[in-house]
Amino acid sequence: MRTYKRKTENRTIPPEVIRQGVQKILEGGKFATVAREMHIPRSTLKRYTQKFLTEEVTDRLDPSGIAQRAGSEMFVGQDSGSQSQSEPSSADLQALVGSTSAALRPEVVRPYPKAPPKKGDTIKRKKGRSQVLTDTPVKNALIEELSAKKKHKGETEEKKTSKSSKNTAKEMPRKALFVEADNFSSDSENEMVFDNDSDLDVDMDDCKRVKEYFAGEVKEDTSEGYVVNFLWRKSPSWKFVFPEVADESLVPQSDIVMKLPVPRISGGTKRAAKALVFDINLSEYSVE
Repeated sequence: MRTYKRKTENRTIPPEVIRQGVQKILEGGKFATVAREMHIPRSTLKRYTQKFLTEEVTDRLDPSGIAQRAGSEMFVGQDSGSQSQSEPSSADLQALVGSTSAALRPEVVRPYPKAPPKKGDTIKRKKGRSQVLTDTPVKNALIEELSAKKKHKGETEEKKTSKSSKNTAKEMPRKALFVEADNFSSDSENEMVFDNDSDLDVDMDDCKRVKEYFAGEVKEDTSEGYVVNFLWRKSPSWKFVFPEVADESLVPQSDIVMKLPVPRISGGTKRAAKALVFDINLSEYSVE
């Protein structure tokens, strides 16, 4: 024996009442009005109406024609399957396919073409970067290419080194040189020998034509001139130092202006000991 109230009354509604309600809806009535007049829940009326409409083969027909068929084709209170439909003939199928192919073209259903890349000149990946070097000829070719690059790089560095050494050793005519004695010694055996005393004086005509003078140490006396290791001046002071790379050149005797006194060390530290100072006023010469 039930002691609770049923939540729905859809099974207690007579099928004839539901059929009449559906007929009124198909004739143009409103769901709320028909449900209130027939005492049918609105949701139940909507469900049976939609069920009837989905069983129709074609779209919704004229309401008057559907209302006439509602009484004979609808069965309420049991599952009504889909209505049996007549199978289309082969002629109908061929006609349908012909009409579809005539209406649709490949251009209609074909997707849009792929857009070209924005950048035309793309950098292509070099071949052989991810290649497994199992083939001996390929491996040997790559090794030879790498060794050639290293050899070219080494030759370039050697050329730079030899070029710098040639610049220091090649003959460069330099006018008005200040040249000191060998090893900064004032002994008579190390002093330079000139033909006459006028060679020790400054040539004023050369000073007018030549603006730069250089100080250096005589390393060797040859028949063509003197091999001189030049000093660099630490401007604006009058201190001179030997460069890290020897700046040597062959100087003819005619380019020597005067003999400088033995230089002295400018300081007591290791760094200051590299700087040399001559006890002579060189301000009237443009010494480099």
